Amino acid sequence: MHKSFHRDVVFGLGLVSLSVLWLIFPFRDLYARVDDALLMGSVVVTIAALLYRIRNPETIVWRDVAHWPMAVAGLVLLGGVALRQWWQYAQVDAAIIVIDEGADITTTLMRYGTIQVVTWVVGWCYLIVAVWPTVHLASWYRTHKHEIWVLSVIVVVAGILRWYQLGDIPNIINGDEGLIGMWAVQLLTQHGTLGHVFVNMDGVGTNYLLFMKGIINVFGRTELAVRFIPAIFGLLAVITNYLFARTLFGVRIGMLTAILLATAHVAVHFSRTVAVSYTYATALVPLLLWCMWMLTQTRQTWPAVIAALTLSLHVNLYVDAWAWSILVVIIIGAWAIVDVRALQPLLVQITQMLGLMLLGIMPMLIWGIYYPGDFFARLSTDGSFVSGWLMRESEIRNTSAVWIIIELYQYAFSTFLTTPFKNF
Repeated sequence: MHKSFHRDVVFGLGLVSLSVLWLIFPFRDLYARVDDALLMGSVVVTIAALLYRIRNPETIVWRDVAHWPMAVAGLVLLGGVALRQWWQYAQVDAAIIVIDEGADITTTLMRYGTIQVVTWVVGWCYLIVAVWPTVHLASWYRTHKHEIWVLSVIVVVAGILRWYQLGDIPNIINGDEGLIGMWAVQLLTQHGTLGHVFVNMDGVGTNYLLFMKGIINVFGRTELAVRFIPAIFGLLAVITNYLFARTLFGVRIGMLTAILLATAHVAVHFSRTVAVSYTYATALVPLLLWCMWMLTQTRQTWPAVIAALTLSLHVNLYVDAWAWSILVVIIIGAWAIVDVRALQPLLVQITQMLGLMLLGIMPMLIWGIYYPGDFFARLSTDGSFVSGWLMRESEIRNTSAVWIIIELYQYAFSTFLTTPFKNF
């Protein structure tokens, strides 16, 4: 009953979040009709699942899913977001939004973006709570009390190194930081790529920019505002890497991993700038791999859901996550070749994980299908080789390309040893 009560609270919060959007964004334009349909459908599904739980309290568990009506509601909401995204590109020119006379473009775009993202978040919340196993926190704390306190001290040290004078060090906003900050400010105020969520702008996810826009609205157009999210993920990386290392090699190696990552210059430095988006991979890839490992150990659904959420979140942060969407399949394929017998009992959970991953990345994948040029822009225009930078630099400096590459590696490795750069 106590666990069901907590799930009812999540149901209620989701219902309120979806319903209150109607009050924030009044019906004013033709485009909003699809948004209203998504909201109405999400609210109806939530109420239906909640009523089913109330009327059938003893028949909620299915396999290892603790609350299958909530799981179904989460899947429907995520599917609705993908369907809404498809409608946008299949039925409406993505560059031209049909707006009734008198409607404001910023209100229209903000309504669309907010409803899509909030519905997506609520859908994942439903799924996580639906499959999360029962944990006796008091007993768990007594068992791991000393470990928790030591890790807490490491996390506090990591937090100080990443958050102390975050707005002042580095003491300038470099070009990439300024550009990403401007994208966040301009998001959902104009047509084009910055007029949509679940897409990426030169590799940077617009969902990520939407959250940065909210932080900028709170703290102003400051260094702290644009560095806020990287600093959070830099701190989260200490915990996720500890979790992965501890699971594979034990508490001692996990603690050593956490200490090294908490104090390593390159990790600290890249957590203090929005210009280096690989910080998110440092936090999320170990979590993804940990979930895949726990899936093999527990044979339950919850690691599959967390793994899918992790990859989906990563895809909406930075373009490098697409490499991991392929690597996950390669890892499973290699496992099947090496030891197919060990894989067979996990087919249901692996299918769940891959299916949820596909559902989670589907909104951006739909955008990529309709606009492949924009989707692959980062991969096809940037880089030392593809962009032609290396050859031009070699000609300007009258130096061999090989020597320039060696110099770049020298600069890269120096970040492990040099004191933090005050001017990046």
